[in-house]
Amino acid sequence: ITSCNFTNNAALGGSTATGVGGNGGAISYSATRKISKFDFGAGNNFTKNFAEIRGGAIFWDFNQPNNLTIQTFKNNTAKQYGNDYGCFAQVLKTITEAEYNSARTSKRQLVAASGSTELPVSSQQSGGFLPTIYIALVDEFNQIEGSDSSSTATLGISDGYS
Repeated sequence: ITSCNFTNNAALGGSTATGVGGNGGAISYSATRKISKFDFGAGNNFTKNFAEIRGGAIFWDFNQPNNLTIQTFKNNTAKQYGNDYGCFAQVLKTITEAEYNSARTSKRQLVAASGSTELPVSSQQSGGFLPTIYIALVDEFNQIEGSDSSSTATLGISDGYS
């Protein structure tokens, strides 16, 4: 795609059979295989596009479109996350309570996650309480992707000392 204008497009709705409803106001790209690719040329403009969920202008699942950073994005919005572009979450990371509260109060704003994929807890006694731990779904740009209070996670315990 080269030298195109995408203006005032909208992705509405919460879910579809493909799971992309409401994502990608102008373009929603879903790879059929992990080796699929999508190329942008120069001169594309994404202006005032809207997504009900993620990726105000562009949303993709597996592979980031090539040359994404040379595109022009202006005044795109998404209700949940990724005003200009968004993708599926890549990893779980721990975040601070302040980052958690910021993500809850301003979902449209991209929040940089500074956390880690590991959380060492020292001096923990058997049967003792762990401190409150905040975990976020983070995309490949290190942005908090969304909230999910219905999934479960497995906590692994290492009994070794370091």
